[in-house]
Amino acid sequence: MTLLNIPPSLAWPAQFCAFVTAATWIASLVTGNVSQVDRLWTFLPTIYIAYYAFLPLFPQTQPFFLFPFTPKELGWRVATHFSPRALLMLVVVCIWMCRLSYNTYRRGLFRLSDEDYRWQVLRSTVSPWLFQFTNLVFISAIQNVLLLLLGLPAKTAALQVDTSLATSDYALAALALTLLLFEFTADNQQYAYHAYKHSYLARERDDTTAPYYNQTEHWVGSKLTWRLEDAQRGFITRGLWAYSRHPNFFCEQSFWWVITLFPLLAPSAPNFPSQSELPSLLTLTAFLSDPERRRALFEVMYDVSVPDFGRYQLLRTLSEDEFPLSAFLFVSVESILAYDGLPDDPDRRVIMVGDIHGMYRPLTRLLTKLDYNPNSDVLVHSGDFIVKGLHHHSMATLDFMALHNVTGVRGNHDQEVLEWRGWIDWINSSNEGMEWLKRMERNWRHIHDSRKSYDLDQFLNYQRHSASGSDKRWWKLIPAGWKFLSDPYRIARDMTKEHYEYLLGLPLALHIPSAHTFVVHAGILPSDPRYPYYDSKRQPLAHVPGLSRGASPNSVCSGSKDKLECMKRVREEQEVAILSSIPQNKHPWVLLNMRGVKKGKVFRKYKGTYWAKSWNKEMKLCAGYEGEVSLNGDSDEVEDERTSKRRALPCYPSNIVYGHSAARDFSPKRWSIGLDAGCVYGRKLTAIVLGGDMGLVNENDDEWTIEDEDDDDDEDDESDDEDDESDDTEGEEDEEVDSNKRRSKKHKDGDAIRFGVNHQAKIATVKCP
Repeated sequence: MTLLNIPPSLAWPAQFCAFVTAATWIASLVTGNVSQVDRLWTFLPTIYIAYYAFLPLFPQTQPFFLFPFTPKELGWRVATHFSPRALLMLVVVCIWMCRLSYNTYRRGLFRLSDEDYRWQVLRSTVSPWLFQFTNLVFISAIQNVLLLLLGLPAKTAALQVDTSLATSDYALAALALTLLLFEFTADNQQYAYHAYKHSYLARERDDTTAPYYNQTEHWVGSKLTWRLEDAQRGFITRGLWAYSRHPNFFCEQSFWWVITLFPLLAPSAPNFPSQSELPSLLTLTAFLSDPERRRALFEVMYDVSVPDFGRYQLLRTLSEDEFPLSAFLFVSVESILAYDGLPDDPDRRVIMVGDIHGMYRPLTRLLTKLDYNPNSDVLVHSGDFIVKGLHHHSMATLDFMALHNVTGVRGNHDQEVLEWRGWIDWINSSNEGMEWLKRMERNWRHIHDSRKSYDLDQFLNYQRHSASGSDKRWWKLIPAGWKFLSDPYRIARDMTKEHYEYLLGLPLALHIPSAHTFVVHAGILPSDPRYPYYDSKRQPLAHVPGLSRGASPNSVCSGSKDKLECMKRVREEQEVAILSSIPQNKHPWVLLNMRGVKKGKVFRKYKGTYWAKSWNKEMKLCAGYEGEVSLNGDSDEVEDERTSKRRALPCYPSNIVYGHSAARDFSPKRWSIGLDAGCVYGRKLTAIVLGGDMGLVNENDDEWTIEDEDDDDDEDDESDDEDDESDDTEGEEDEEVDSNKRRSKKHKDGDAIRFGVNHQAKIATVKCP
């Protein structure tokens, strides 16, 4: 199954289909009868639909081959809740199965010796090898795949978010039963006609053993008066057959169209997945040209899930014009060897500001203090610039950012607002959903205005548990963990299309190659914590891009005509690999929420080692491609508390600027700068200013010996866990105390700190009310 990249929802059906295909093909070779699939045709679609209808009955791991199971990837809801829609579809298809089985039985097609006459004709007209090829590919394989596809509408129904029955389900069930009634009548009329025809032909041959036709033995609706010309004609033209050349075939085709419509017309309709999400099994049947097969193939392309509200954009790379600050490529203790980029523009500055959280007034005071000029200065925020502050202040902050198209990254609260907006638009696409939203908002405003003590949680609990009828369906569509009518919801509801497009345009991380700097909200891991940092097969900083494993880093760009340009390109590729090659860094949750790392796992709490400490330690180990960077005075090794020696890495250090950690306050380290100073908790809004008259670091005063970190990152320090999951202020006093404990170094407004290799930045702060 892994080879074909089959999704979990198709794991068992595909396994069972492959087994039946092999079994029927082998049986056809052993018996010489190729009608093995025909005998199973009436049962297989029912089996597949029954599997999806009864998903909660099966274990999550398969105890043995062919035993049905419900993969854990389908989620807790699917594994514990029956889908009424899938069960209704099963009931209807079971009636279809009974009709087809009865018709097959009375025609004698269940006899093992019976073979469809069309296969006999084909066998007599083609060569033996071509017939066996047709037997394998079409009769056994393709027919079984088609029968699997007929059951896939039940998959769509079982995986839908809202599976409660709606008006469309009852209407479609009634239509399906009506079609089955007409099909059953057409079958009976055809059977009665052939009984009369064979009786007539037997009498013509003077066959006295043939039974006489008895009209009373047949079903109601098929007791037609047959004439001699009917028997002589050879095919039926009375009853339903007078209106259609094949009424039973018409009803059969229409029946499966109706089955398809059950999930498509449901209130929670499916979404189309991207091409990459389609199972490779589709390539096996893509060539089918029959309309019914195309329809069945179309169904497997549905993947029922809540729409993608996240709309993530992982990375945006800034040019030197967008971030007018260049950096030296590398330095040695003696001198700067090469300069990377154009000289900085003295008339342009970069202002990087920490988490604003809707504190619009402190933001305006800070920008006024810095004499911010949007025409020449580049303003960059570290995410979480809305939510938690006053609602109208968050809206004003969002309006300012969108109006000036301020550069920045998404924070976890910004992401929450963006996802709520996607959800609101989804619900509003239904008139019924739009009315429900308006009614809930109206009810909350009325209760909140009349009973100030009645909080939102009480209101939501009451409304959810007292909901009846169609309201239950809408409550079920709120994703788990989302707080309806909260401040993020209200911001999402009130923001304009321009605001929404601005949020969508924010990436999870910024990369500035000219300054060798990343900007992210929560953090980025320098290496995969599950493996040693020096593992050259897994860690991007442990090997030079483009070099074979084991090759000396000294050989990088050795054959290049422009070695400096080549090394710039290699260094940029290695920096990008930090995001693209480390699995955790490709997960949006990590970039938006990470604080602690312990035993190879990432945590939102300050648990284990703070990620920025790992970042700084590993950047200190970067010794360059030619060993030209000195590491604390050692040419190739650095002492470490966990091992006797630390291995140098073939890389150059990168700087990272981040927010998200108000409990740690403003935190400038050698290769990382934490900007969140807890403005929303009444402390300060902090920014750093680069460029302008700040100039370069004086290398004579501070040679390239990487300054020591203040080791305030204790293992398992969970006491400073910021209460960042809700809108209330519980835990702020503890956060303030913990933050004060950490301020071993005071950084005052106007102080200069080192930024990257050769620049310095000025600290700018304003107090927050």
